[in-house]
Amino acid sequence: GIDEIITGAGFTGGPHIRIFDNTGKVQGQFFAYDQNFRGGINVAVGDINRRAGKKKDEIITTPGKGGGPHVRIFDNTGKVQGQFFAYDQNFRGGINVAVGDVDNDGLVEIITGAGPGGTPHARVFEVNGMLIGSFYGYEEEFRGGIRVGTVRL
Repeated sequence: GIDEIITGAGFTGGPHIRIFDNTGKVQGQFFAYDQNFRGGINVAVGDINRRAGKKKDEIITTPGKGGGPHVRIFDNTGKVQGQFFAYDQNFRGGINVAVGDVDNDGLVEIITGAGPGGTPHARVFEVNGMLIGSFYGYEEEFRGGIRVGTVRL
C-alpha cells in the first residue's frame, strides 16, 4: 500500500496521534496517553511485529517534556501492541524515539533519547522492551537531552 502521514502534537499539545492520507484527509486518530497531558508527543513508525499478511506498520510513541519515559507501540487503529519504560520512571523530561534495524538481524529495534533535563543517553531496545544497547552521544554532564534517528548507509 501507500505510505500514510502520522502526526503528533508538539509541546503544549495533547498526546493526539492523527493519521492522514496524501491529500490531508484524516484516516484515523487516537490519544496515545492521557488526553489531559500537554507535553506533546514524539512518534516513529516501523514494521515492529513482522506478522505474515500484515499491511500496516506500527506507530511508536513517547511523551514530550513533562511526561515519563513511557514507550508505547500501537497498531494503526490505536490498539496498544506493547509498552515499556525506557528510563527511570521518575524522569519527566520526555523522550525522543526512532526505529531501525541497528543490529542487522532483519528486525526493527526501538531507539530512545532522553529529553531536556536528561543526559545525552541513547538506548536501544528490542520491541519487547529488552535493553540491548546504551551509550552517551555527548559528554555525560550535558543536560540538554539527545535526539535520535537512524539511517541505512
